[in-house]
Amino acid sequence: MNLMLLPILIMFFFSIFEIIIPNEKKLKEQLYKLAFFIVFFVVAIKYYYGPDIRLYAPLYEKIESPLYILKNGSTVGKGIEIGFIYYCSIFKWLGFSFWFFTFSITCIYFYAIYKYFELLHEYKSFALFALTIFESNIFFFEFRQAIAVSLFILSILSYFNKKYFRYILLSLLSILFHKSAFFISSLTFIIFFFPTIKYKRNYYILLIAILITGIFVSIDSILNLLILKLPINPASIFSFLHHIEVKKELQAVLLIYLLCFIVLYLYSNNKVKNNRYYILILSFLAMIAIFYKYWFFLNRVRSYFTPLLIVFVINEFTSSKIRLVAIKQLLIIAVIFMVFGMPMTYG
Repeated sequence: MNLMLLPILIMFFFSIFEIIIPNEKKLKEQLYKLAFFIVFFVVAIKYYYGPDIRLYAPLYEKIESPLYILKNGSTVGKGIEIGFIYYCSIFKWLGFSFWFFTFSITCIYFYAIYKYFELLHEYKSFALFALTIFESNIFFFEFRQAIAVSLFILSILSYFNKKYFRYILLSLLSILFHKSAFFISSLTFIIFFFPTIKYKRNYYILLIAILITGIFVSIDSILNLLILKLPINPASIFSFLHHIEVKKELQAVLLIYLLCFIVLYLYSNNKVKNNRYYILILSFLAMIAIFYKYWFFLNRVRSYFTPLLIVFVINEFTSSKIRLVAIKQLLIIAVIFMVFGMPMTYG
């Protein structure tokens, strides 16, 4: 069996069981923790797995000491973010194996996910199931981005707790591990600390219109022009252009995105306490609507906010005025089977 499919299958059954016992809160919490540990274990025991291993294994074996890199720079890690270079170097200098190195990354990622999922009111097992579907790549072989995403999620939690220095520090560290974090962290910082618009539920209608229109209308030339104007280095511009070259108009995931927008339009509340948080989520959803068909690029940046969106959508839905548990369960089941029926690759 494909190892990447195993966590999905595990969480599929745990999600179904969670729906069967809607009123057993304590039992659901215990089952969620058990499921979380099982998925963590399956991901953590991987060894030399995935296509990216051809880059990371030789890098780890040949990486210089931290002191050498500090004085001379790395000769084997050119093109790799400096944060990840030092992370590799320190683990290698301490004498740890490559497996333990990858295990440590899994621990960091799952710690961040566990902490963020504590914000969920219900359906924690379903949330983890959704995450296994959308982020299976980052579970198993996207090591640099896994650390960057973890630090970004922890920075968001720091902001929620009003620990702003820690928020800034974690955001900067995230950028040091993957350049894609610069785009997401900058957007987040602007929304958190600069004047912004007022959240309204009607924005989801606009996102639906953008998503559907984008299937038939090409914005390639506009994107290329905007990317070339960005004040970033040529290597980053080339990477950006490369990512938006790969696209597909119709994908199975379109149904999930549309259902998400519709549910939020129907059940989200216009009166919110934390307007900036809601605008941040709205901006992430706007990225999905705009870049939907550019799936290669979207899959790269979506990893940062997928956990945030999962928690947001579930909390908005479960805290809505729907009183009939059966309706909520049917919608959750519909999403489960739609997601489970999706191909592993959106292209």
